Amino acid sequence: MHIRRPALMVFLVIMAMFGLATGASAEPQDKPAVSTSGQALRAAPEIADSLGGASADLGNQLRSSDSSCYGGLEQSGTAELTVHIVDRADCVSVKSRAARPSISAGTVSVKTAPAAYSLVALEAKRDLVTKNIASLQAGGAGLSNWGVDVKTNRLHIGVAELTQAVQQRISSLLGGLADVELTQDAGWTQTADRIVDVAPWYGGDRIVGPVGPCTSGFSVFEPSNGDRTFNTTAAHCGYGTFKQGGNGYGITYVGNYTEGGPTDAQLVTTYPASAAGRVYTTSNGSSPVKGWISSQVGGNKVCSDGSYTGEHCGGTINATDQCLYFMDSRKTICKLIVVYSPGFQPIPGDSGGPVYNHGGTTADTGPNIYARGLITGSYGGNQSLWAYTPVSAWRTLLGVEILGG
Repeated sequence: MHIRRPALMVFLVIMAMFGLATGASAEPQDKPAVSTSGQALRAAPEIADSLGGASADLGNQLRSSDSSCYGGLEQSGTAELTVHIVDRADCVSVKSRAARPSISAGTVSVKTAPAAYSLVALEAKRDLVTKNIASLQAGGAGLSNWGVDVKTNRLHIGVAELTQAVQQRISSLLGGLADVELTQDAGWTQTADRIVDVAPWYGGDRIVGPVGPCTSGFSVFEPSNGDRTFNTTAAHCGYGTFKQGGNGYGITYVGNYTEGGPTDAQLVTTYPASAAGRVYTTSNGSSPVKGWISSQVGGNKVCSDGSYTGEHCGGTINATDQCLYFMDSRKTICKLIVVYSPGFQPIPGDSGGPVYNHGGTTADTGPNIYARGLITGSYGGNQSLWAYTPVSAWRTLLGVEILGG
């Protein structure tokens, strides 16, 4: 049975009812007091993508004008995009247009690769699976993940046990398996602890909520509510009271975590004071948030920052817009981004932590932070795969702006 929560849960709670302390233990580093009284908060600007807008512009253009020939794109080098074009006579001109230097941004180069299926056709089959997930699961299909794999040009579907009956059931739904990569996969779990902080709160704090330790994500503010500041974390960390270092931290203000929904995120009040647009990258060192990346494609570099595992860079986006079924919560979340980090995964307690890049939006090192999303969960099979909820999936839905530092 799926556990459902309402899409928007607003908690209007008097702080004293929860006994939230106003004090905190010794400060981990010198932090300036932040006063927002009478001052407009600075929103971290949106950055189209990590290649100066090239992947967003090119992808949107091909989707709009040549959807039947466009198979998707991925970052294949530091300043290189690979566009997959359906290998068909009527798509030859599209291949030429895709590689035109005028479409590239700055020094970004574009090359093409042949594809058998268009991205829109594969996405239609993905959406068909999503629409029928309840009946598939009830019929014993045991799906663990599904989404388009641009690199292989297939709809990847992972199941708990790959039997002939499961193959037939999925084949019947999709009208065959020629464009499907059907595999037996281990399941996904949600990683549901930096240690003592004081306000103004930074992202990357270890916080303890209704279901145990988690990690705070990016600080945000709500323009429609007098620029009130909030912390973020994963919604599967539970709705209710949160503490940091044993002291008062905040309570859930609003969250979005529904079966088949696009997000696993919530806002937590910044009690007793405010939040700041910074993220801990070491136990007591932090970096300012300078922007957030809206368009993310395969091959982009990413860093994760859980309060247990700390900052870990070197991962790359493996797949985007994926639906994953989490065994521990018995819930499917879609629109997730899957990352491949050789030999590394976030662990329990890292959930909700920031996912980002450093200076230059693609770098593993540098003085600044460019937000990508919040840590969601890890794969039980390949110990190098994990997933996050992208900023673009929850920023507008929760009505907030990323707080710049």
